[in-house]
Amino acid sequence: MIYSLFQWWQPPYWLWRTLWRVQICRDAMLAGMAWRMGG
Repeated sequence: MIYSLFQWWQPPYWLWRTLWRVQICRDAMLAGMAWRMGG
């Protein structure tokens, strides 16, 4: 169902790249914070 929805709505490439980058940056930041706090 989600796949067909994405097929129907084709987002622009730059939007995909931006969202992807933000996701990676946020995950890396959270991982770094947890690592610094000894988690």
